[in-house]
Amino acid sequence: MCEDADSKPIVVAVDTPSGIGVNDGALPGAYIPADVTVMFGAMKPCAMLPPAAFACGRVVVVDFGFDLENMTATVESADASFAGSSLREPLPFDSKYSRGVTGLITGSVKYPGAAVLSTMAAARTNIGMVRYLGPQRAQDLVLQSLPEATIGKGRVESWVVGCGVPAAGEGEQDMQRQAIATLLAHYALHSESRAESISNIDGGDVDYADAGNDDEAMQMPPIVVDAGALDLLPKRVPAQVVITPHAIELARLLSRIDQVTSVEQINEQPLHYAQRAAQLTGATVLLKGALTIVVGPDEEGSMTRTLVVGRAPAMLATAGAGDVLAGMLGALLAQQAQTLLDDPASITEVVAGGAYMHGLAAALASQNTHHAWNHPQIYGAEKSDQRTAAGHPIIATDVIEAIPDAFDVLENIDN
Repeated sequence: MCEDADSKPIVVAVDTPSGIGVNDGALPGAYIPADVTVMFGAMKPCAMLPPAAFACGRVVVVDFGFDLENMTATVESADASFAGSSLREPLPFDSKYSRGVTGLITGSVKYPGAAVLSTMAAARTNIGMVRYLGPQRAQDLVLQSLPEATIGKGRVESWVVGCGVPAAGEGEQDMQRQAIATLLAHYALHSESRAESISNIDGGDVDYADAGNDDEAMQMPPIVVDAGALDLLPKRVPAQVVITPHAIELARLLSRIDQVTSVEQINEQPLHYAQRAAQLTGATVLLKGALTIVVGPDEEGSMTRTLVVGRAPAMLATAGAGDVLAGMLGALLAQQAQTLLDDPASITEVVAGGAYMHGLAAALASQNTHHAWNHPQIYGAEKSDQRTAAGHPIIATDVIEAIPDAFDVLENIDN
């Protein structure tokens, strides 16, 4: 017992804290949070998955020398190696086109700033060109901030849509929603899904006459679907469609395509609902959070591979950060276009690598060394320096400015 009634005992959990979901990271009921959790032989999924990971405290792994070489991980932690492998080094014979071109249908009359943030982030993330499509005011702001941007349609290796675009029911019908709906039509799988998916977009119809067949949908360039574009997502799409919801947006999406789902349910079982969204839609899912969950295809094409990214400091919870992430993801997908064609399963790693790079840029901008997940300590190994720095507040444009610094770190790190 504690002599001081105001103090708390130090709780050491053996293997896992009591009451948590060991395999899915859920907190289904009463549980005992630990200051230190000692795991044996290998990490348990609950040490990496939210919200249970936050109940594990500092994790110490006792290595029993198990042969894990041929084991398939339930969940993996995305680290600098994922981010580094997502970067394509420019080659001497490259042109602006061969380095990758990202097209963006972002921003709107109501939210033009999202156009600036998404295009600036994409342009900074190692590609040759960005193309922007949007209303005149957003175009003017984009060109003022990024005179290198090209306005209008043309060749692209990836798309980013939805940042700053009003969701359904947010006032007047927006021109961006119509453009996005028409583009997403080409990603819809199965003719009956295409017909169903367009039936009630803002109370009007979208002409799907130009939409291709399933083979053409599979050959479309990768696309990041964010924010207001999520409710335009067709019923079924290929895995090169990347959706990037936070908990509120995922609840809205699942309630539309499956059954009524609350934000509280998603916060309690984020892995379950991220996997549910991937299985229902076929899209690669990035569920934003302090511990971001990415669910995408494995080598057999099943939508079961799961990676967790916990690199970002809490300072990244700021307006426009999601627009920056979407732009970065679009750029990384553009520069890896050939790799994605040769190995569709690699999209999961590219997306997780983009989330890591986003968090790293935020950490460098804020000079904040805190992040949501720390590598476990191996029992008996030399302890690493645990000193941390609180840093300072940042805004989304600070993250964009730090992207080149993140590149420097990733290019020089021993992966």
